[in-house]
Amino acid sequence: MHNFALINIEPHFPVCCPVFQFCQIALQSGSILHGTYSFAQFCVISKNRNSTFHAGCAALQSDLTKLDNWAANWKMRFNVDKCKVMHFGRNNINANYLLNGSVLGVSLMEKDLGVFVDNKLSNARQCHSVATKANKVLSCIKKGIDSRDENIILPLYRSLVRPHLEYGGQFWTPVLKKDINELERVQRLQLNW
Repeated sequence: MHNFALINIEPHFPVCCPVFQFCQIALQSGSILHGTYSFAQFCVISKNRNSTFHAGCAALQSDLTKLDNWAANWKMRFNVDKCKVMHFGRNNINANYLLNGSVLGVSLMEKDLGVFVDNKLSNARQCHSVATKANKVLSCIKKGIDSRDENIILPLYRSLVRPHLEYGGQFWTPVLKKDINELERVQRLQLNW
């Protein structure tokens, strides 16, 4: 497994602000040299450090400095309290990164696009969250619908419960038996009606 750091950057202005589009343009203009993706008000910068640790850390810090300079030129700033670093890999040196002269906080788990990601790439938290949401929806269906007719319950299950179980499944597919059992328990509950 290659070691890399993931840096989540959140600008210090509202989502609806058109200025954020300039930030996305800066990221896409080529001034940032390494992997980036942005969604809504978030931006993620990543660097796969398969050459040397220190070169990768320096490259990430360089990108952060460029973003900081770009924001200063446009009279903006990033909310450093909401910017986080997540380190992946066993041999990661867990370098500190600076933005606006402040050290970015280290995060062990983040929720990105509705999916929990932790630094060990474990899916346990995501599986538990999905099972809890699906159970709550199943409970509402059970309490709110008197009929147990298959023609009524099955479309409700397909439209209200299954999306919770399937959203982002390509990324967080459960591997451990306990996680698989937790999700299958939700499906068995629906069959017991």
